Amino acid sequence: MSAAPRPLASLLALAWLVAARASPGACPAGSSECSTSTAAVALSVDSSSQEPNSLSLLQDGLRKGTGAGLSAAAHRGGEAGLSKARKQGGEATLLAASQRGSENASLSSSSSGNSSFPPRGCPPPGLKPAANFNVTEWIRKSWYAIQQVPVVFQPNPLLCVTATYDLANPLQTIFNVPGFFGDIVLVDNWQLQSSARLCGSVVDPSRPSAIKVAPCFLPFPQVLAGDYWVVHFEANRDGTYRWGLVSSGPPEEKAADGGCVNPRGTWIFSRTPEMAERDLGKARALLRKLGYSLSNLVDVKQAGCTYKGANLK
Repeated sequence: MSAAPRPLASLLALAWLVAARASPGACPAGSSECSTSTAAVALSVDSSSQEPNSLSLLQDGLRKGTGAGLSAAAHRGGEAGLSKARKQGGEATLLAASQRGSENASLSSSSSGNSSFPPRGCPPPGLKPAANFNVTEWIRKSWYAIQQVPVVFQPNPLLCVTATYDLANPLQTIFNVPGFFGDIVLVDNWQLQSSARLCGSVVDPSRPSAIKVAPCFLPFPQVLAGDYWVVHFEANRDGTYRWGLVSSGPPEEKAADGGCVNPRGTWIFSRTPEMAERDLGKARALLRKLGYSLSNLVDVKQAGCTYKGANLK
């Protein structure tokens, strides 16, 4: 029997190696190397390749996990498309590219709001207010809404929405918010042509990221108060907060995409009127990871706002 030509022999050796990794007996359960082999080859082949049959046959061989399947792919599909994958730098490079591509694809899918959720109920199990939360840092400066769910006191169109928080002084506590107790937080929600002041207090000191809020004038606000949860915050290296996710308690309604929505309000807040695209993508991805649907989030227009009349700091 004559030996296979050198390029094809090398290619078949590579195919056999990848197939061995894809074989159920060759990798421990949950191994990332086994699960990413097909994607690795797909990412490494130039989209302009004229050998689509080579790639599809190779992927079929990878799914089957057999050297025979890969050999058939190489013989039947030709060397050109497979050779491009081999020349990119070897298996380690392909796997690294696959992992980076998977992360980017996951973030893109989460940001777009089109990916499906795993089966689960609403509210999402395990959803809690953020831990290690610093109230003093949260209220230190004003926040700007970047995306949010429209609510009664902040209806569409959403223009120049801000939120500013201050601790009430003793006189304000006695005369303006008699129904609250403990440290009182004054909440100034502002947007162009409308504003609303609420008052809030931390009910459980061990969970300062969960606040009860209500109109300040109510005699028994705790009875009618709504939830204000900071479910995530992102800090800079110096410990100052850069952006955060706020929810009016847990989202309890199921959306068509399988996620959970909260008609009482969900906000993506930033310390600045403009939020970096990378931060916004991460914020949306985190909301989805927490179980929120992004289907009812609306962009807030901040460009060109003068914030005249807003309480900012």
